[in-house]
Parts: sequence; structure tokens; C-alpha cells
Amino acid sequence: MKPYQGYKDYYTYVQSTFQKARDNALNLLKTTTNIKFKPSQCESGYFVALDVSGNEGLIPDRYKKPGNYESDPNTLVFQRQFSNGRVPLDFQFCRYLAVEKGLVFMPLSSFCLEESPHKVENMVRLAICKPAEAYLDENLIKRIKNL
Repeated sequence: MKPYQGYKDYYTYVQSTFQKARDNALNLLKTTTNIKFKPSQCESGYFVALDVSGNEGLIPDRYKKPGNYESDPNTLVFQRQFSNGRVPLDFQFCRYLAVEKGLVFMPLSSFCLEESPHKVENMVRLAICKPAEAYLDENLIKRIKNL
């Protein structure tokens, strides 16, 4: 293996890059004033899973109901339908943050079968496959702190 950008090799570079991004992202999430994120232990990967249970009271009712939660009658967005008629917490949370705060997380339950007894509904994914500096952006810091 050859050295890469000041690291022992490319793999060490990638590992270090993702670890720095993960650490910066998690430190940023600790600064929120209302929403509490409980991160899972993450050694590597493109995403970190965050437990969002305990934040149910912060989500407006319109995101808890199935169907179109947007006010635009001409939207081209296809709303996911839930067979049991109930919107899981992770979808409620992600809808709310995307529409009202402009922040995007991914609901983990979308990777589970609805009928699975092991389905997780309280976890969201945060992408950490970005430069570590992305989580030090002043605009992002202000938006996260005001959640």
C-alpha cells in the first residue's frame, strides 16, 4: 500500500475522514436546545443511527397523519402510504425536520418490512459521508442549535 494524502494508505485516510465527520456531526447534534438525539455506537460507515424517541411532543400533528402533509396542492411528491394507517415516529420526525427546518434525516423503518416484528420506528439515519468541515458550517450550526 502506498501513502495517500499524508496518511499511511488510502484506507487509513478514508477511516480518519469518516471518523472526523462522525465526531463533528455528533458534537453538533449535542448543541440542540429542544430535540434530543441519542446516537448509536458507530465505528464506521456512511451513516450513524440516532434514536429520536422522547421527541414525539415536538412534532406537529399534521406529520403524524398519513397522506399529504404539504400545503402545496400541486406537489409532485408521492407520499408513502402505510398499510396500518399509522405513521411511524421516525417518518414523523423526518417529515417535520425536512419541511419545517430544512434538515434531512432518513427514517430507518423504511428499510424494514412493515409486518416485521423486528421493525425499528424510533431511529433515523444521518449521513456522515461528507467532509468533516461540513458540520462546522456556521449556518448549519445556527439551524441545529435552534431545533
